Amino acid sequence: MDSPFQHLGTNYVPTVDEAKQIQDLLEISGQKLRCIDTEIDQLQRQLDVLRERRSVMRDFSGRHRALLSPARKLTRDIVEEVFIACLPEDRNPYMSMTETPMLLTRICSLWKRIDLSTPRIWSEIHIVLPNVIKPNWNYIMTQEEELLRQRLDQQQAAVKKWLDRSGSCPLSISVCHTGDSSRLITADAEAYYKTEQKPRLIYQQYIRDTIIPHHQRWYSLDISFPMGTLRGLIEIGLKTEDLKMLKELHITRQAPLSSESMICEWKDTVSLLSFNVTSLHFSTFAPTIRIHILSHHMQAGGGLES
Repeated sequence: MDSPFQHLGTNYVPTVDEAKQIQDLLEISGQKLRCIDTEIDQLQRQLDVLRERRSVMRDFSGRHRALLSPARKLTRDIVEEVFIACLPEDRNPYMSMTETPMLLTRICSLWKRIDLSTPRIWSEIHIVLPNVIKPNWNYIMTQEEELLRQRLDQQQAAVKKWLDRSGSCPLSISVCHTGDSSRLITADAEAYYKTEQKPRLIYQQYIRDTIIPHHQRWYSLDISFPMGTLRGLIEIGLKTEDLKMLKELHITRQAPLSSESMICEWKDTVSLLSFNVTSLHFSTFAPTIRIHILSHHMQAGGGLES
């Protein structure tokens, strides 16, 4: 819009007549601005209507286009194989909603039904046991013991559902304890293992109630625990014929403590192995314990790859 004034953008002071002309121009431009604003409001309302129509049409098209999705043409057995391929390759899956198989239950109702009814997807599991134990081994406070039991009860219910979904499939189970085992390397550590500590018994009972009932389906078992926890599992009375499906056994003791009693304990553990075991691995052991165990296993006739 052209202006009759040549002094715009300068320090020029208009005369009285020029000031009146400027006021008239401002009135005219103000009216035009109001007209433009009104037109913009009208166009904006029309634009809002068009956007709403576009959103409805996109939703309509999307829902119909979904009917033509290639995934809908996949047979159930292919979908199951795809789901199984989504499992971690280098470890057992965590009990987490952020990865398979739990993640697949959150996609859609169809995938959830397939996921929950496919036993092979649930035949692998990694269990991380909670830890609320104080560094002082001589006692555990009542509220801490109760908290530990509550956490284990909640997790045990989830593990039971998980393993029940696995049907009759061979199981790959890994269990680890999150406690700090570095403090076990002390002069009185062995004395601790000989005591009936509540935390140790709680963990032992958890394993007996949750993992042991499925022992006939163990294919791969990876356990990482303090020695005192594992010791109680030997008393369960499993026999070699109960573990015919077991092929892989990995045991990690969380304290490098050597003693004749623990050597005997691990000999008893190895004596339970099925002769079909082809992968046997122990870690964080003192050399004397490692030698005795491997020697005992070979004498028993067990196969060994690593």
